Amino acid sequence: MLKDKLKKLFWKLPLSSETKNSMSARRYERILARETAADAHCDIRVNNNDVLVREYVRYVLSGYGRRSDYYCEYMDHETDSRDVTLIAYYLTQYHPNRYNDEWWGKGTTEWNN
Repeated sequence: MLKDKLKKLFWKLPLSSETKNSMSARRYERILARETAADAHCDIRVNNNDVLVREYVRYVLSGYGRRSDYYCEYMDHETDSRDVTLIAYYLTQYHPNRYNDEWWGKGTTEWNN
């Protein structure tokens, strides 16, 4: 939040847009130079190993279209014609609620039960 306020303040300074843009660009140039210097000491190499790439692609594609051992076909079920009563109650998190106090104890929420 402070960072945003400082940015707004910077852009309201009585300087030309060209000067502000130049100052902003120099900041990013310094960051880039610092990161480049840090990367110079890094010893990461990316090797293109065709054998490993082909092996990986073969592995990924070998699973396509194959069904899991736990797969089962869809089965029709008989429907139950009895009426269903669906009951749902929302347990409020932040506001006092007489039902919540009565059922679970005063002040109980899903955060502290």
